[in-house]
Amino acid sequence: MTHESLFTRLPYRARQLFFTLFSRYQNEQISFARKYLNITELALFDRLPKFEKKHAVRAAKAALRLAHGKSNIDERRLAKICLLHDIGKAATRLWVLDKVMLVILRRYFKRLYDYLSKKGEHEKALSIFRKFYVYKHHGEIGAAMLKRAGVPADIAEIVSRHTQDPHPGEPVDLQILRQADAA
Repeated sequence: MTHESLFTRLPYRARQLFFTLFSRYQNEQISFARKYLNITELALFDRLPKFEKKHAVRAAKAALRLAHGKSNIDERRLAKICLLHDIGKAATRLWVLDKVMLVILRRYFKRLYDYLSKKGEHEKALSIFRKFYVYKHHGEIGAAMLKRAGVPADIAEIVSRHTQDPHPGEPVDLQILRQADAA
């Protein structure tokens, strides 16, 4: 790993941390989520910490901007997908500092991250290991949660795939979600 690779995304990550720590989850964001999610989906969404809900709303708004004017996009469905894409993270309690640690280890110490994630595979694993597992597999965990809640299978499938490497021929909703999630 070069110093350049370590520091290239540092300004982005610093802005992300600042946003997470100092912006508030406000009434406008709550109204936005209510506009696109039904009562069951909102109950799941409300299990996320406020910083994850803010991120989901920001991703949904970015996705709607990216999709604007494209006739083959159901904007309501796209917003729902974006709002629910990280719902699997609600399977454990992630604090801001947990997320910082997870992101750093995933990016710069991949083998250690994978090892710690594997140790958290079982629900009764130590909390710290469980956080690694849930963070790594939150797409699949979220898809299972959504299916149990009666969310359409195609939406759950996109949620399950959003953390995986892109492949040719993927649904446009998934492509836009990935762009918006990284913005």
